[in-house]
Amino acid sequence: MKKALRKNFYMEIRHSLGRFLSIFFIVAIGCAFFSGIRASEPDMRYSGDAYFDEKNLMDIQVMSTMGLTEDDLDAIRAVDGVLDAEGSYATDVLCTIRGNQVAVHVMALQNKMNQVQLEDGRLPEKENECVIDADYLDGKNLKIGDKITLSSGTSDSLEDTLKTDTFTIVGTVSSPEYIAFHRGSTTIGNGSVSAFLCVPEKAFSLDVYTEITVQVEGAKEATAFTKEYEEHVDSVLKKVQAIKAEREQARYDEITSTAQEKVDEAQEELAQAEQDLADGKEEAEEELATLPQLATEDMFITEHYFIETSIYGNAIIPIDQIIWIYKYSTLHKFFWYHFSISYTLHISANKHLYIQCPKNIKSDIDGIIDYLSEANHDILVGFNEKNRLKVQEIQGTPMHFEKFIAFLNKRV
Repeated sequence: MKKALRKNFYMEIRHSLGRFLSIFFIVAIGCAFFSGIRASEPDMRYSGDAYFDEKNLMDIQVMSTMGLTEDDLDAIRAVDGVLDAEGSYATDVLCTIRGNQVAVHVMALQNKMNQVQLEDGRLPEKENECVIDADYLDGKNLKIGDKITLSSGTSDSLEDTLKTDTFTIVGTVSSPEYIAFHRGSTTIGNGSVSAFLCVPEKAFSLDVYTEITVQVEGAKEATAFTKEYEEHVDSVLKKVQAIKAEREQARYDEITSTAQEKVDEAQEELAQAEQDLADGKEEAEEELATLPQLATEDMFITEHYFIETSIYGNAIIPIDQIIWIYKYSTLHKFFWYHFSISYTLHISANKHLYIQCPKNIKSDIDGIIDYLSEANHDILVGFNEKNRLKVQEIQGTPMHFEKFIAFLNKRV
């Protein structure tokens, strides 16, 4: 029975040798491919772990919408199992490149952790310099030396985060934080981050950190992406999370305290402004209380000001700025019958200011002229050619008195 079965087996192979060989090689290739993957997987893991250790890649990243302070940094460093912690800055913005807007992740170059690999050019040194994702630069027809413009992508001003909105590309880099083609998601633009930029820490205008990167003791001895590594980091992560509520409350108290201080300062400024207003009102009332008895219906004088009122508005002139005063009279007549004579006070001040005060009696105008000439001895009194030329010299431009003199000749 066994002999017949064996004979039949060989006959089947002989009659369908091509099919047998095809199946044999397919199975052989599959086994070889599977064995290669299984053999290369540890090597790839070791290579990645060596790269992460070389660039000091963080083990834990702490972020907060309210910002992170030096006190938060010290609190995390004090957690058992934490080897080191470093504060950093990062933000998502819209980048205008050759007329197109894309979302990019801008992060500060750190001193210890997450060290980037320089691919071309140099690292940025000035506030308006940056290095860009090498993979993105290759595919977007950009080159070192090009300028890019950033915007916040929200209603907030970019100046709240970055000191400038225009950066010059000085190099290309790769980062241990980005080992896949996907660059992450965001709440601005189309929702997808297209690339990352690295800028000097001094390019940020923030008062607090946006994130804190943490390295765990003993994490470098474990291999990345292994269960041993994940369990070791998780044990420290739970300890960091244990201080979360305490640090959140401390940060909330700090923010509310700062806001209350600003409110108190604003209230003090408001109270001071109200006091200044009251003092100014009192001073004005005192000034008005010093009005002399020679005030008329539309003219009066305080200690420091000449004030004229009319239906067209009020004119207030500091007495020390008056340079020329005189009066002229107008004879009102109908044919040969004389009706009356009216008197007008003319005042010239600095900056080509002219005030005419009509419809006043002669004694009132004479009294005001006498008072002003005593209050300011530099005032020119009376209309004559000498005074006219002097005023013209002080004011710097002709006063067109030729027409005015012709007008007076008709009136006086």
